[in-house]
Amino acid sequence: MTWRVFRDASVVDISHTIIQEHTTGNQIIGAAFRLDTSALGTYPNRGFTMQAKESDLAFLTRLWRREGISWYFTHEIEYGAPIHTLHLVDKNDAWKANPAGLVRFNRADATEPNDTIFAWEAYRELAPGTIYAASHDYQTAGVKQLDATPSQDQGEHGKALAATLTQYWYDSPHIAENADHYEQVMQRRQLAVSQGAKHFAGQSVVRAFVGGAGTVFSMVGHPEIDRHSAEERRFVLTHVETRVRNSLLPNSPGKGKFEIEEDSPIVNRFECVRASTHIVPMWDASCVPSVGPISARVVGNGEVDVDEQGRICVQFLFARRDDHRDSGASGTPRDSARVRVAQPWADAQSGTAFWPRVGSEVLVLFMQNDPDKPIVVANMFDARHAPVQFASAGNLPDNAPLYGIRSKEIGGSGYGELQFDDTTAQTKTKLSSEHGKTQLNQGWIGHPRDKGASEKRGEGFELRTDLSGAIRAARGMLLSADARNNASGRVLDRAELTGQLELALSIAKRLSELSSTHDAYETDTGPQEKLTNGIREWADDGGVAAIGVTAPDGIAMSSPANVLTVAGGHVESVAAQDANISAGRRILMRAAQGLSAFAKAGMKLMVGSGDLTIQAHQGKGEIGTSERLHIYSLEKLVLEAPELELRTNGAVIKIANGKIVQSSTGEHRIESSGFQAVTGGGGTADLPNMPTSSMKTDERFKVVGPDGKPHVGLAHKVIDDVGGVRDQGKLAADGTHALIADDSEIRPIKFVPVD
Repeated sequence: MTWRVFRDASVVDISHTIIQEHTTGNQIIGAAFRLDTSALGTYPNRGFTMQAKESDLAFLTRLWRREGISWYFTHEIEYGAPIHTLHLVDKNDAWKANPAGLVRFNRADATEPNDTIFAWEAYRELAPGTIYAASHDYQTAGVKQLDATPSQDQGEHGKALAATLTQYWYDSPHIAENADHYEQVMQRRQLAVSQGAKHFAGQSVVRAFVGGAGTVFSMVGHPEIDRHSAEERRFVLTHVETRVRNSLLPNSPGKGKFEIEEDSPIVNRFECVRASTHIVPMWDASCVPSVGPISARVVGNGEVDVDEQGRICVQFLFARRDDHRDSGASGTPRDSARVRVAQPWADAQSGTAFWPRVGSEVLVLFMQNDPDKPIVVANMFDARHAPVQFASAGNLPDNAPLYGIRSKEIGGSGYGELQFDDTTAQTKTKLSSEHGKTQLNQGWIGHPRDKGASEKRGEGFELRTDLSGAIRAARGMLLSADARNNASGRVLDRAELTGQLELALSIAKRLSELSSTHDAYETDTGPQEKLTNGIREWADDGGVAAIGVTAPDGIAMSSPANVLTVAGGHVESVAAQDANISAGRRILMRAAQGLSAFAKAGMKLMVGSGDLTIQAHQGKGEIGTSERLHIYSLEKLVLEAPELELRTNGAVIKIANGKIVQSSTGEHRIESSGFQAVTGGGGTADLPNMPTSSMKTDERFKVVGPDGKPHVGLAHKVIDDVGGVRDQGKLAADGTHALIADDSEIRPIKFVPVD
């Protein structure tokens, strides 16, 4: 009995290998034993064949039965030495003639001139009317099914009786190398069933029958057999038992086994079939050894070696180098055919992918208990492959509450990890990649657990990385600190947010009305209302691609550098109470089309130090109040203009061009302690230069695809906000259009591709 594997070898190759090992390794066997395969056809190579705790005889006969190959021995004397030859046969014309030739059916009498057959019986067994076979082939994802009808003649009644009898073999997966091979196997089984339907047994004193299994003889003199043709009187010996009288002691256990005359010197009992009958051994699955789970070591090139079907190669630990010179014990992919790996879930390009790493130990089972059909069902830890160490910290049994998956970077020390921590009152789930320490920590968050202990870092969730990060949601995103305890409510519950947005919208609308009433610019609240409505109308699967941020106790944004807020439309800022803006240096506000500041209940503009300058460079200026206007200076008040006019009800003073003109409808009185009129004087207004500017803008833009490459030659139109066509044609080589506008205001434009 032994264990070994054979790679890419046919049944004929394996037979030659085993017999040759015996004949070349043992001089006695080599001198007396031969193998004859001249009567065999060709057989396909099998990728993997295992001899599993079987003797060579049991193993080879299992293979021969599976292929439908018959075997028999002949015994001869060559140069005075015995020669035993094992013949393998799959052809019906390979049987040699028995030296007895034509044998007479007659009594076994010493006076008979020739050896005779003195007892003859015919046997019939009812064969099934139909035979079936099926084998699953994972490489075609189908079950190959075959059926056949045995060819034996069982008579009218026998045929009717056998019509409902079937024999069904559900073979091991991929039992044959291809469809033609399986057809051949099925044909051999059909012949085996037919062979068993009719055979013969007899007793004789024919000395040439001794060791004559596999030889052909003819019989005459039998009243029933003689009625058949000469061809049907030819028989092949399939089994021969012989007894020589003088080799038995008086009380030998073999005495009395044959019912013959005591004075017969030799007798044999034999079985045979007609020479036209194909002799094929019946396949019997009970000859397959029972092989339980067995360990193997993954072999291959690199750390992970799988083929396109996710199969691996293994070296069975029983393999000895003495038995496996080229493959089987080499520690390379030559040691086995590619073996399938069972996964918890396997579907069409979906499922799980846990590929055993080269060098690791795996557990192998065998499909339908066939040692030629291994399948890897599990990985196992061993002395060289210690259990998982999550986050590269701690060991078992201290860290027994940790469960999950940890991978290993090929050719490196990095890894990815899915960890479940079931420590009492400290449960955590962690999904991480060692690249950039990128982690999603959920639950009780602590430093890596060592000896069962972990230093707490926080609770809740943490999404972090040492590299860059992005959060994208194409149909809207809600960032909220509003509680939904115990995961209540819906994912996009946002009542607090929409309430605040609606409050802000109502404040903006009311203040816009007041601003318009008091001749300040009216606020366009349409964009704010559109955004508010879009967020309010989010469904469970989202809606407008907006981001809503809400927190009951406040939102803080901070940067030691710059904070940039950009809007292609409006920037709306609404506070139900105060809006405070503070700057450590300057507050700079710039507007291309106007600046309006309105306060319903007072406004103050104060300069703590430095100058206050208010100018209109290309327009008029106006300061007015509904009550008293008090303009003062603690040092000097200077009013400068090329022309100065002071007007009240009924009086006016004009000062211009070196002249002063005063007029009034009533009394004009000057009160003074003194009055002097001297020669002419004058003055000059010291006025600043007023700069001018235009709104010339470069409104070209580039149209590119998701890959960043420009859309060259794309036909298009550029339309402004009132429907005017500002540009049309085709995009340039860099993807830009040609528009350069010289406007007095910034206006939106739309890019429209055209056919």
